[in-house]
Amino acid sequence: MKLTIFIDGASRGNPGRSAIGVALYDPEGQPLKEVGFEIGITTNNIAEYTALLYGLGETLLYVHNLPDKINGLELTIYSDSELLINQMTGRYQVKNEDIKRLHLLAQRLASGLGKVSFEKLSHDENKTADQLANKALDKKA
Repeated sequence: MKLTIFIDGASRGNPGRSAIGVALYDPEGQPLKEVGFEIGITTNNIAEYTALLYGLGETLLYVHNLPDKINGLELTIYSDSELLINQMTGRYQVKNEDIKRLHLLAQRLASGLGKVSFEKLSHDENKTADQLANKALDKKA
């Protein structure tokens, strides 16, 4: 089974008010979950990792209720964050201590989900997740 997640983190101020957008899709491209919400004052990179962790958590909840659980699961995670994609694929080192903790947790969650791949998108290609995050920030603006 193939699932797809689009993730985005947004920060107004960096650090500033931040939100995440996460869209999880089934093999036919139908939405299983599309959510955006504010996460407080933080940096854009922390918001990106928070979106990743939320998406991985939602995937775990979804596959937990399937009869064959994660057998044969292929999960593709799309993000417009060059830093996150390159850190999760091992191309970049993780130097920031706060991000190191989130990165380790994301690695552990991903390792329990079968085959997980990370793909870099342009900002324009990540519209749904971007809109979900920014809509959450616009609510209190």
